[in-house]
Amino acid sequence: MRETLPGVVGLVGARLLRPEREGGAYAAVMDFTTRDAFTAWTRSPAFHAAHGPATRGMAGETEMFETVAAVGA
Repeated sequence: MRETLPGVVGLVGARLLRPEREGGAYAAVMDFTTRDAFTAWTRSPAFHAAHGPATRGMAGETEMFETVAAVGA
């Protein structure tokens, strides 16, 4: 994440969640300013570099979600 995300336009924040159980899937949570910024990122070299062949227990698969509720800190 640290290598591929700096400079991504519209990226507000990113988190990588490690599973508590051995062998579970990691999850990356990305927050963007707009849907267009997110879509542009999914088509970028940075996205493809981060979602290439499986490494360090990550399958390289993507599943996308839309925020329906959020609570600010």
